[in-house]
Amino acid sequence: MPAIKISALFEQITNWQNFAAHFYNYKVCGELPGIFGRDERLDLTDMPVTGPDAHNRSEWGSFLRNVHCQIVEPWTLGRIAFPDLDDL
Repeated sequence: MPAIKISALFEQITNWQNFAAHFYNYKVCGELPGIFGRDERLDLTDMPVTGPDAHNRSEWGSFLRNVHCQIVEPWTLGRIAFPDLDDL
């Protein structure tokens, strides 16, 4: 079963628990929520790194680079650990 990890940055999103539950259901149960998908409007006011072609949008470039450098890379290299959603 996939482990769903939660970073402190993610916890800053308003209603992060709701997004985490949707993601958990998607990864564990295969339930794709309406807010996840290429044809849905994903520019949410509380979660600005989503949306069509999000990784190529210039206004998010520095934010996404910071997420990669401060969260993704250290986690994949085993330098930091995040709690499982079930442990929160």
